Amino acid sequence: MRKVRVGAVATILGLCVLMGEGNAQDSKKKLKTFKGPIEPNPVVSVSCPLRTTDRAQITEMLVEKGDYVEEGQLLVHLDDREAHLSFIQSVVSYNDQSDIRSEENVVVLRDAEVRRTEELVRKGISSRKDLELAIAQRAVDVSKLAGLYAQKTAAAMTMEFQAKQLADRLVISPLSGVVVQTQLDEGEVAQGGAPIVDIVNLDKVFVRLDLDIEYLGKVKEGDKAKVVLDIAPDKQYEGRVEFVSPIADATANTFPVRVEVKNPAVVKEKKKKKVRIYQLNDVQKARDGAKGAVRHGNPALDEIVKLLETQEKLTPAARLELSIAVAEAGDERALPGIVWALKNGSVQERSAAARALGGVRSKKSVELLIQTLKDESADVRWWAENSLGCLGRLSLDALAKTVESESKDVGQGAARALALIVSRTTMSGTIDQTYWRAREAVATGFANPEDYLLKYQEKEVAQRQYEIAPGLYAEVTFPNLAE
Repeated sequence: MRKVRVGAVATILGLCVLMGEGNAQDSKKKLKTFKGPIEPNPVVSVSCPLRTTDRAQITEMLVEKGDYVEEGQLLVHLDDREAHLSFIQSVVSYNDQSDIRSEENVVVLRDAEVRRTEELVRKGISSRKDLELAIAQRAVDVSKLAGLYAQKTAAAMTMEFQAKQLADRLVISPLSGVVVQTQLDEGEVAQGGAPIVDIVNLDKVFVRLDLDIEYLGKVKEGDKAKVVLDIAPDKQYEGRVEFVSPIADATANTFPVRVEVKNPAVVKEKKKKKVRIYQLNDVQKARDGAKGAVRHGNPALDEIVKLLETQEKLTPAARLELSIAVAEAGDERALPGIVWALKNGSVQERSAAARALGGVRSKKSVELLIQTLKDESADVRWWAENSLGCLGRLSLDALAKTVESESKDVGQGAARALALIVSRTTMSGTIDQTYWRAREAVATGFANPEDYLLKYQEKEVAQRQYEIAPGLYAEVTFPNLAE
């Protein structure tokens, strides 16, 4: 009996040993190795930003083959002498507002003349024909003013176009990477749209593999992988499956897979390079229209606002003058001073404040002007009506409600402001399309050329030497694929 038991125990122990050896062999199974070439990101050709019909000489080639460049770095400087002159001329043209100021004063006088003639007609002193003549003359001058505003908008757009033309003389790197090739040399002429510098980003590289069809579904995007270079088998890199093709090659019974690998780099040396660090106004925004171009206003505007904030040091008259200057530049920061003048100022000061509100296109301005229609002075009310008319469509809804006001004077004032808007937008076929758009675009401040130029300064850019060179071959293993 004991012999049988001993034999059984021995048999069981033997089976356990055999199973243990089998498991150990399974754990030592080699992972399946796949081999493929290392590829870089696509090479980016940086082209001449000029129009295809334009050309310019390269005055500075600031990079050479092998240089590492940063996004926003200045690569090439094209001849900009003519473009710079045209831009300055466009700024001078835009800043000339003498005709507009003069014609605005004429329109104000025509409005006053129409009002006086209306009063004289009511009293029987003037005829209806005199009133029609005054209205017709006002229409002519308003039409002329609208044309000047349209010219102003065109001048702003020309300035923006010339700013872009000047900016296009700077060829900027759209990415960080290594210069692969320079297609042109300093002194040569670049045609608009022609490639000048080729750049490739080597911070990441890719191993291209063709896996047997049996592994389809076993390798997925995002899976981890181990990568070893043929020339450096002792070093291992971490990889990630970046792409698995859903389409297989029926002839070869394979499907493409791409493994992404971060490419370590060593700082080789540092060079001084011109790199864009900031720009006051993105030229791209300047293309959006005249409004974006002129809203910068007078460069001294911020200083005036600072003075307004220290109001205890200002006399009431000085505070009003500064507030008017800010309001005429279309800046809402003028409103506190304007509100003060409307509440506490003399008739002359309240009139000046009401007139200035016509330059601040905001709902708050409309509210203040509607309230000013209740002022005891006819002169102040008249200026409020005129400013509401200048604000145009922005004040339409508020005026339409105010026309039905219980106060006769307020309702009539709102009606006159509405009539002014209608007359200004229906004088001719072109005014309706351009007048208010142009009026909104025109500010009394001056354009600052510096606001439209890209800013650069020199800084050190580290040259890099990458560990993994495209063109080599690498072996890749996946944790879940064994031989």
